[in-house]
Amino acid sequence: MKKSMFALGLSSMLVVPMFMACESVAQKEQNVKDAQSELDQVTEDEAAKQQKEADAAEWNTYRNATEAKITANADRIAELRIKKAKPGKALDPLYAAKIDALQTRNADLKTRLDNYEKEQSDWESFKREFDNDMNELGTAFEDLGNDNVK
Repeated sequence: MKKSMFALGLSSMLVVPMFMACESVAQKEQNVKDAQSELDQVTEDEAAKQQKEADAAEWNTYRNATEAKITANADRIAELRIKKAKPGKALDPLYAAKIDALQTRNADLKTRLDNYEKEQSDWESFKREFDNDMNELGTAFEDLGNDNVK
């Protein structure tokens, strides 16, 4: 009897932990889904981090190039003022107003560039609009010397 009780006790000690460690199929599937969602979240976070770093690098390059253009525009405005202010001739008031308008637009572009750095809104939209405005300013410089009077 002792042997049978001992065998029963020993077998129950081995079998009971096996049943306690078993998970149902639904629990296993849920664990797999949880692990997959955690992996997806980590992957998305890493992708977002890489995109943010790429945007920051592109922003720095774009800002430096644009600041150089704005500085060149300011130099051109100063040259235009000196060029048209010849001794003995007064600067045409309309021409002076056009130069002032160019200077204002150039200053506005510089302000927009500085403000974007603080707020960091939609990058692609900002870049497209800013490039368009820079091109318009360049066209305005070219049109300054041309009188379209017919």
